[in-house]
Amino acid sequence: MFLRFHESDFKVRTSDGVAEDWPIEYRDLEPYYDKVEKEIAVSGPRYFPWGSFHGPYPYPERDPISPNAEVFARGCEKLGIRWVVSP
Repeated sequence: MFLRFHESDFKVRTSDGVAEDWPIEYRDLEPYYDKVEKEIAVSGPRYFPWGSFHGPYPYPERDPISPNAEVFARGCEKLGIRWVVSP
C-alpha cells in the first residue's frame, strides 16, 4: 500500500484550524514520490475517484485482484460505492 499525502494535508491549520501547517508543500515532495514509485514498482488504479490524482502510476493496476478484494468490490458495487485497487 503506497498512498501519497493530499495537498490539503500540508495546510491543516489553515484549512481546518487544527494541528500545524507543514513548513513544506506537496509540490516539494512530488518529485520524490515519483522517484520512489518507480524504484519500488508501485502499481495503481487507472482512475482515482477521490481528490486530485497525480497521473498514471508507473505500473498499471494488477489483475486479477485477490479473492477478499473481489468480495469487497462486489459489496461496494451493490451499494453504489466507488472503489479502486489501492496503489
